[in-house]
Amino acid sequence: MRKMKIIALMITVAMALTACGKAADADIKTEGEKTVLTLGTVSSASALQRQADAFNIQNTEYQIEIRSYQDAAVDGSNAINTIQMEISAGKGPDIIDFGYLYTPGAVSKGIMEDLSAYMEEDEDFHKEDYFENIINTFAIDNKLYVISPQFTINTVAVRKEDLGDAINWEIQDVMSYYQKSGQDKILFPGDSRKEVFGFLCMGSMGTYINWTDGSCCFDDGKFKELITFADQFPDYRIYDEDFSVLSQFRSGNALLYPLSVSNVYGCTKARMVFGDIPLNYIGYPLDGRNGSVAQPGRIILGINKNSKNKEASWQFIKSFLQEEYQSSIENGLPLLKSEMEIRLEKAQEIEYEKNETGEKVEKAKDSILFEGEDAIDIFCISKQDACDVLEIISNAETAYAVDYDLYSIILEEAGRYFDDGRDINSVIEIIQSRASIYISENYYG
Repeated sequence: MRKMKIIALMITVAMALTACGKAADADIKTEGEKTVLTLGTVSSASALQRQADAFNIQNTEYQIEIRSYQDAAVDGSNAINTIQMEISAGKGPDIIDFGYLYTPGAVSKGIMEDLSAYMEEDEDFHKEDYFENIINTFAIDNKLYVISPQFTINTVAVRKEDLGDAINWEIQDVMSYYQKSGQDKILFPGDSRKEVFGFLCMGSMGTYINWTDGSCCFDDGKFKELITFADQFPDYRIYDEDFSVLSQFRSGNALLYPLSVSNVYGCTKARMVFGDIPLNYIGYPLDGRNGSVAQPGRIILGINKNSKNKEASWQFIKSFLQEEYQSSIENGLPLLKSEMEIRLEKAQEIEYEKNETGEKVEKAKDSILFEGEDAIDIFCISKQDACDVLEIISNAETAYAVDYDLYSIILEEAGRYFDDGRDINSVIEIIQSRASIYISENYYG
């Protein structure tokens, strides 16, 4: 991890297009005695193929056929555009994995099935066995068009002695916290103006975009406050060679710790970084909502509204939510509560292994590493750490899905204020205009 930096789709009615040289339609086709279900994906996740192979062996009626849209490009359209255009033309694959290209806009305008109905009607599926609030964060206007079998929680940790048990804050609260802490403090290591702006903007993007109707509100005043807050930080942070990230947090000089909880050791890492003190995982400033946000995993599945095999498609998607798959998840947190409980309990146990000399030693399960500093091994988590992980998950009510093209537009225009000294009202007006046009043309046109 760098010391200087701690952070860091389009619907057109058209004729059926092709992907990888083949028409990807939702017509019923058979392979031998089985009906073929097409699974369109923009990624090359091996888990998709493994799950498809297992489904094909176990199911006597249906056969999953995977079609990659990774390199799909028609008239300059990318993979998501191609899939959307096929669906708009009445075709497309039965099941879609939006993968890393997912944004709420990618599934807008009624091109996908609402999975909630399938969950409610399936007697073998019990939504209460899962983190329902995480599933619901991906709903748009109370309709669940996609589901991700695993997730990560992105949040921000602060000292509980500073903010108490507050579960949300707005940009004004962040500003007030920083100002009251004293100008000798840093927001986080590497907090230059562009890093602060990028960090807060990406984390709170959902505040400024309504994916239900495609409207945005970068001109409502709060975004202006975000930009002006970031502008008080220097162009660059230059530190001495002996600068220590750990020392900054443990001394109380660094205020915010951006945290990605992708496994059961996330809260343990934060606690150890701050020096084993009580923490508040308040997250990003999100306008009255809890600031911890759910980020989908690499697989994000939905059912084509045009599919003639919707129930069978649901059965395949459901296989990702069952214990066998949930227990195999490595990159991210499982949706299944019982699997999470197993992981948290196991993480609280000290395990042993033999070192190079054959001596029995405690086994490191994870570690904390900052550039230029010695690694800190994690051998187990505390009961409080486990409770904190579950609390962070249960508090999340917002999904994290960034359209990076839109994000680039915002960074570009904000840069004209930071670097060129343009009038801030003019900059915000341009951001509002460009963002509105982009969203309209790419999602709601």
